[in-house]
Amino acid sequence: MVKYQNNYTSSFLFAKILPRIIHKGVEVAALLNSNIFTYQFDYDEWPTTHTDQSLYMRSYNDSIFELRKKYRDIFWEDQFEIKNEEDEVIDSSKLYKVCYKINLLPILSEYILDTEEGPVIMNEGVSIISECIESDELKIFEIDNF
Repeated sequence: MVKYQNNYTSSFLFAKILPRIIHKGVEVAALLNSNIFTYQFDYDEWPTTHTDQSLYMRSYNDSIFELRKKYRDIFWEDQFEIKNEEDEVIDSSKLYKVCYKINLLPILSEYILDTEEGPVIMNEGVSIISECIESDELKIFEIDNF
C-alpha cells in the first residue's frame, strides 16, 4: 500500500480497520508516515507565499471538497489577509513558500458528523491515539504526520 498506492485516496480503506490493525500488533509506522493520511494541496485562491515562516496548525472539520473556499475561515487573523499585489511592495528576499497539508488521521477516531437529520457519532468508541499508546511499536511516535 505504501509503495504503490501512497496517496490520500487510499486512507478511506483504513477508516474502520486501522485501530483494529494496531490493536492486533501489526506494525503501522510506515503506513502512518506515508502520504496516505496526508493531503497536500495548492489552490489558486490560497496564497503561495508569505512573509511569516512559522509553522501553523489549524483544525478543519468540513468537507475536503469545500476546502478551496475556506481560506479566510481557517486563517481569519489580519496577518493572513490576502493582500493585493498593487497595494504593497514586499522585499522578495523575505517571502517564503507556503505548503498546505491536511492530516486525515482524525477520521480514524470518534467524531461527530453534522447531517440534515442532526449530528451523528462516527466511529463511536474508537481512539487511534489510545491504540497507538497501547501498541508496542515505538516507531509510530517518531513519524512526521502526527
